[in-house]
Amino acid sequence: MIMQTNLSLTVLAGILMLGSGCGTPQATLAKRSVNRPASSVSATPASTAPRGMQKPPLSRPVVDFDALVRKLGRPVPFDSVFADVQRIPRFKDEFETRAQFNERQAAALATSQQQYLIEVPVDPEYVRYDADMQALIVATYALTNTTASSDELGAIFGYGSELSKAGAAVGYTTLSSGNVMWALPREERNVGMYDGSTAFGATVSITKQEGIARGVFEREGQFEEDVWTEAQTPYVEDSPPVAFEIKVDLQRAKGLKQGGLRAAIVVSPIAPFYATGVDRFAPTIRAPYDCTTEVRYLICDVECAAIYDASGELLATRATR
Repeated sequence: MIMQTNLSLTVLAGILMLGSGCGTPQATLAKRSVNRPASSVSATPASTAPRGMQKPPLSRPVVDFDALVRKLGRPVPFDSVFADVQRIPRFKDEFETRAQFNERQAAALATSQQQYLIEVPVDPEYVRYDADMQALIVATYALTNTTASSDELGAIFGYGSELSKAGAAVGYTTLSSGNVMWALPREERNVGMYDGSTAFGATVSITKQEGIARGVFEREGQFEEDVWTEAQTPYVEDSPPVAFEIKVDLQRAKGLKQGGLRAAIVVSPIAPFYATGVDRFAPTIRAPYDCTTEVRYLICDVECAAIYDASGELLATRATR
């Protein structure tokens, strides 16, 4: 590990970099096809579980998601929702009774929203127009091509995390698929440089970085389950899994593809509501980055995704897992 005055060589540097969002391009999901057809109309959302309970993967009743999304209004940034949800008490204080805690939590839940509409980015690289179908095809990668690293998930759910210490364990997997969640692109910035040295006297310039990792975590899924599909299906070349097929004419499609698409997800907070932690990556000779990432995750039922044009007109909704 590199300190500002001492550095030891490690052959694990390349492996360590794979587990961190720092100093490397973000990982992407393995390509796979969905096992149900995409739709440009509202499909089926998650069953509504009592607030404050982790729910198992159940079949979803039919819900008019177009009406729900319109009712929720304009999508809002993740951080504003996170700040609102942080008002909900998660743990009983040692100097209060269980009844007092339940009353305090119930009072906070009564004044908080049951559902939020959170804005999420769209990557136009995975949006294409099918002129024969006169449809704009939005692949799932356009919306969920960012993954959380195992280190980030460990920081908020693993041994020694805030939730773990409080006895509010949340099940998760460190595999690239298998969690029903929505990871947002990381923020990362360089904040300085310093020189480190090895025990053999070699010196290396270290880049000091700070970052923020955000996302919405619902639950640990079945093997290879994710927010879109229940299980992996054979990948078809040049046919990535589709999130939306939006019927539009050629001229409008050009404008939408050239940065005119917006997206959002509907989420409902469930206990323990949110998780925070810090992921630290110590520099090595092969990976000279000293990175500290603040991890912020909402714990919610991810109910559906919505697509808009640049003016805010709703184009389509789709249920998630």
